[in-house]
Amino acid sequence: MSAFIAAGANTEDTIISNDEFFPAVDPNLFRSLMRLDNSVTNPRIRQALIDAMGKTNTDLAAWQTTQQNQGNADLSNVAAPQIDGKTRHEHDYQRAVYCQAKAEITERYQDYDTTAAGTSHAEEIENSIDDYKRQARFAIRRILGQSQSTIELI
Repeated sequence: MSAFIAAGANTEDTIISNDEFFPAVDPNLFRSLMRLDNSVTNPRIRQALIDAMGKTNTDLAAWQTTQQNQGNADLSNVAAPQIDGKTRHEHDYQRAVYCQAKAEITERYQDYDTTAAGTSHAEEIENSIDDYKRQARFAIRRILGQSQSTIELI
């Protein structure tokens, strides 16, 4: 008996529309940038991205209202340095969404391998999940103009 499991080929997925202020998200670019193979199906990726978009939009809701009140119709109109044809805010928004979605997918697939080898990597996987969540928080904080760390005297 072979241990080979064939993962079906996923077809290209369609862009996920967003509200009028934040940009749409490309599941195909997400799959490529976050190095997800075909074992993660398009519907799972789509659901993780939609959830991540909702979380990120909620975290930025008050900031969005302020920007719209200042006459910025969408994220690309908010003054920020341009990098590769997009504002820094657009890049940070994509990073926040992609990292949150990757963390969710990694959490969901964590129980996929329940062998001894899979169990021994649980701590490593948990660290990876935390890293993605932290990167998402940092991207959101950059959009908000906040520092990436909070220091308090005890």
